[in-house]
Amino acid sequence: MPDDKTENGNNKPIILTGKQNYIAWYRYIRHEADIKGLWPYINGKTSVPLKPVFVETEERRQELLRQMAEDLARQHAQGIPATPKVEYLVNFDMYIYKRDEYDLAMKEERLARKLLFDRVDHSFLAIMQGKDSAGEQAQALAVTCRMSDADGED
Repeated sequence: MPDDKTENGNNKPIILTGKQNYIAWYRYIRHEADIKGLWPYINGKTSVPLKPVFVETEERRQELLRQMAEDLARQHAQGIPATPKVEYLVNFDMYIYKRDEYDLAMKEERLARKLLFDRVDHSFLAIMQGKDSAGEQAQALAVTCRMSDADGED
């Protein structure tokens, strides 16, 4: 049986229409977001990290190639099997890891925003426009709809 229940017990999701159903909507959104692992984005405790940038200047590339050639020549002179310098590969692997982390966070942020957009009346869309995160959107809805600061807090 689906978890999407309104206060009436049917399977339709609760749509925020105003102050009169904010608390029920908040509880519904919290439940649905918890199930999907999106609540930290909606409550503002998690944000998307800065997008990583792999910086490789020509000067840095030439320096790494020079160092690698020196290392290989030294290893060859000492009779040691040649092993290429791994600094570049480690830096690139770290970039890939951070990029994947960023991509996952962006996907979850988009899902959190979609969840909010799908669960509000169209009259609230203007309030949500221009906000940088799902957390900011949820906060704007809370300020607009809450009857007091104690309602819906967790």
